[in-house]
Amino acid sequence: MSTAGCSDTLFVVRNFKSFELAGALRFRLDDDDLPIVLLLVAMAALACLTPAQNDTWWHLRSGREILESRSFLTSERFSHSSFGTELQIHWWLSQIIFYVAFMLGGPVLLTLLCGAFAFGAVYGAWRLAPGIFETRIILLLFLMIATAPGWAVRPQVFSMALFTLMLHLIVRDRMAWLPVVCLVWANVHAVVVLGLIVVGVVVFEALVWSRARLARDGTVLALCLLAPMVSPLGWHYWPRIISAVAISRELDLQEYRVPFELVDLPFWMMVVAICIATFLRRHSLNALSRSDRILLLSSGVLGLACLGAARNIAFFALVAAPAVAALLPESNRTSRRRAAAWPAYAMVVAAIASAALAVSWRWRDGGQQLGWRPLSYGVLEAVRECRDEYDAPVVRLRGLLGMRISRAVATRDPCRSFADTDLWWCGHTRRRTSRPSAPARRARGSCPASPRCPCSRPEARASRRVGTREPCRRAR
Repeated sequence: MSTAGCSDTLFVVRNFKSFELAGALRFRLDDDDLPIVLLLVAMAALACLTPAQNDTWWHLRSGREILESRSFLTSERFSHSSFGTELQIHWWLSQIIFYVAFMLGGPVLLTLLCGAFAFGAVYGAWRLAPGIFETRIILLLFLMIATAPGWAVRPQVFSMALFTLMLHLIVRDRMAWLPVVCLVWANVHAVVVLGLIVVGVVVFEALVWSRARLARDGTVLALCLLAPMVSPLGWHYWPRIISAVAISRELDLQEYRVPFELVDLPFWMMVVAICIATFLRRHSLNALSRSDRILLLSSGVLGLACLGAARNIAFFALVAAPAVAALLPESNRTSRRRAAAWPAYAMVVAAIASAALAVSWRWRDGGQQLGWRPLSYGVLEAVRECRDEYDAPVVRLRGLLGMRISRAVATRDPCRSFADTDLWWCGHTRRRTSRPSAPARRARGSCPASPRCPCSRPEARASRRVGTREPCRRAR
């Protein structure tokens, strides 16, 4: 009786030790893993510092309006110049998520949420890239740099994560889930069109190489095209998307610029790398696996899409990194992985501590350095009361606590013109990054603010640094 009890005890202890040893081996750090772990720690710190933008406040206010009214925002409610006009809303779900996260945890929780989606998109794309240690660490650096402009508290981070999820489903040949992803994506952000491009590439690959899967992939593509219509826009979804893109290009928005700036250098470096790798593998492209062919074709199509809009570079990077890794020849080098010594663990702990200190320092003022800086209530009252000598209608307050404020100025003859931008915060000052309408740019003049204007009050001048540091200017 006692012998059986002792044997049972020894069995439990032996299994516990083996389980503990397996866990220790599972989390063992190798020499090759150290640089990658340090990069991931740095990327996690950057995710905690995801900046807010002017759009952030509009999305927050829109999310609050949707929840309070229990209806979609089908008309403009915040604009003085276009109040009551039809509003094309493609991101109602992300606006609700933004507002709920903000109410539960403030700017910190919302920043962590958006940073987590951006981090997951980059890490997920990097996990699709095979190759040796040197190749993978270079690709991780490329992904961090190329996608950095898209890291912001905007619905675009949801699109990046869903795009990476779609790539994983395609690589694993789980095509049945793609319409579900498109359904969610269409109600989160309008960039679902990039996901449909990748699904179209899948159908093209089946038409040329994998004929047996053509019927299935074609059906999935049709369902993906219909899924976005399950949204507030209904059957008008795709015409509205085309119209929104046309209007954005007509307004010459920064996101639709041609990628010929210094910040776009990683994009061109990756394009050159893919072209060279494809040329070197030109005789063995048919030997690539189906998933590798889809990744390569998708990177080519999205590369062309980047030529018309720089905003697509982040999505190109997510698919180009695993595509170029698949083109590189496999290394025959065999090296035994060595366990890292204790200094490596000390470096990881020091990196985590340094990242935590850096994040805490940046958040020391409540996130004002990251864009979470609303205008003071004194400025808001001054803006509400502001009237200049032309009795111009000033302004729309757009966003939570008035951070996003626009102006609409319609002066009398002989200088009648119109300006309405999302970054104008008062009738007499403007941000450096604002872009007024074309008539306002052609007819811009400077004039001193009226002494009667509340903008000249001390509290308004003290907070003017939020809006501008330029002299007082007005569109005439």
